[in-house]
Amino acid sequence: MNTQVVTFGEILLRLSTKNSELFQQSNELQTHYGGSEANVAVSLSRMGLSTTIVSAVPDNELSEGALSTFRKHGVNTNAVIRTDKGRLGLYFLEQGAAIRGSKVIYDRGGSSFALLKKDSINWKEILKDSSWFHISGISPAVSQSAADVSIEATRIAKEMGLKVSVDLNFRNQLWKYGKAPKEVMPEIVKHSDVLLGDPASINTMLGTSIPTMDYYASANDLLPSYEILQEVFPNLEHIAMTLRTVKSTNHNVVGGALFHQGKMYNAKAVNVTAIVERIGGGDAFMAGLIYGLITNKNLDYTINYATIASVLKMTIAGDANFFSNKEIESYMEGDIQGKIKR
Repeated sequence: MNTQVVTFGEILLRLSTKNSELFQQSNELQTHYGGSEANVAVSLSRMGLSTTIVSAVPDNELSEGALSTFRKHGVNTNAVIRTDKGRLGLYFLEQGAAIRGSKVIYDRGGSSFALLKKDSINWKEILKDSSWFHISGISPAVSQSAADVSIEATRIAKEMGLKVSVDLNFRNQLWKYGKAPKEVMPEIVKHSDVLLGDPASINTMLGTSIPTMDYYASANDLLPSYEILQEVFPNLEHIAMTLRTVKSTNHNVVGGALFHQGKMYNAKAVNVTAIVERIGGGDAFMAGLIYGLITNKNLDYTINYATIASVLKMTIAGDANFFSNKEIESYMEGDIQGKIKR
């Protein structure tokens, strides 16, 4: 399949409260389609790269609604399996406000994605002529069989010479099928080139004991942790995370950090004072990171691009970032005053 970036993950229908209402007071829910890896694919497509999402969905109208949404943004969905087994995964979002954080409830048991089996996907055909494969720590958290497929896909991608990225994305509500993350994720990370994760999540997901801090003031605070992680996983070429100071649900200060060959690269922090929605901000950051690396941008550019992509995502509702490369670069150059463009 002739595409630059292939992502693998569950496609989800999101039902969220309006106007920051609580679940118990809401009489209607808004619908959005997403999923971590699908969000990355949408973002990269909007940035100008060719993308393909691999997943499994039930063969019904809800699934077609999701796939048509992704196709509208340029994502190839031909590798998504339509099946008569399982259902579309759901999650419910209660939007937070001020000091009250948002809440997520997952309803993903028995989904078509959770029922995927090894050898059900022709990875060599799908990954042929591609240069990058992306997965998150959410996919192997859904079920044992999904974990098996995640490991299979990552191993084959690496054997075929693709760059592999993984966003650790620890989700405590998942991982309910009897395996701890540290029993699964190291097998994926050892085949990966790029990792997105904070030290605490890294320890939880990989069973490592790298140093952690309650607060990271700058990228250099991460250097000792990432140096040790690279000793454990010498295959990792780049390690990154967002640097976030949470003032309130609607006010964050957002930066980014990127590690490569013993050096840290630090993004200029952005003060985001009226967040519309934080969901998908990490996926937009991951997409920006992939974009910078796959197009051979310098690493200062790459970490600032990823950070601005994440910040822009927070200004819109829904799961995915819809901003183009040109728009992201204009904000990188200082167009952050919120003036009307006429």
